[in-house]
Amino acid sequence: MKHILVVDDDLALRDAIARVLRDEGYAVSTAANGAEALAQVHDALPDGVLLDLVMPEVDGETFLRVCRDDPTLANLAIAICSTSQRAREIGTVLGVQVYIPKPFDLGDLIGGVAQLLATGVGAAQRDGPSQLLVAMARQLSAETRSRTAVLWHELVRAEDCLLRSYQMAAATSECLAKVVDRCGFTPGIDPLLTGRAGRLTHRSV
Repeated sequence: MKHILVVDDDLALRDAIARVLRDEGYAVSTAANGAEALAQVHDALPDGVLLDLVMPEVDGETFLRVCRDDPTLANLAIAICSTSQRAREIGTVLGVQVYIPKPFDLGDLIGGVAQLLATGVGAAQRDGPSQLLVAMARQLSAETRSRTAVLWHELVRAEDCLLRSYQMAAATSECLAKVVDRCGFTPGIDPLLTGRAGRLTHRSV
């Protein structure tokens, strides 16, 4: 049984679409906005999504962009079902397979869903690449964490070496300043080791 996710903030319309699709033999789940839809597609990937664009919290366009940027959701079959004047433009840019303009009749809805499932990626085809992409993403994530840990360790070591070098330079500078003072030299425009720019000049006797 094909699974369709209906995403629309209009409760009455959402329920009506769900009833029609269930009568046509589809398994149907619903979401009131893009945030709910994203949570659902991560839990159970549907065969197709009917998506409104203008919704609160997370709108349809944001949902689309998140899906297209996620390797596990990039090939998700999505139909825009909206009154938005930008629907076709958004759909073209974000790879939407089907556009069902509101208001629509039952024939438009049922035909649009059938077209969506025919042009979208089949469940069997989608599962293989998705699992592979998930495995690749997890491997990349593990490698990234490992490399980050190594880099952090090296950074801490470098910081420790830099601190010790600074302490040694400060101690050397202090010792040289004492030597200069005892040997009768006076700083003119400081050598690097005394902390003032310039050179050492010998005191006249």
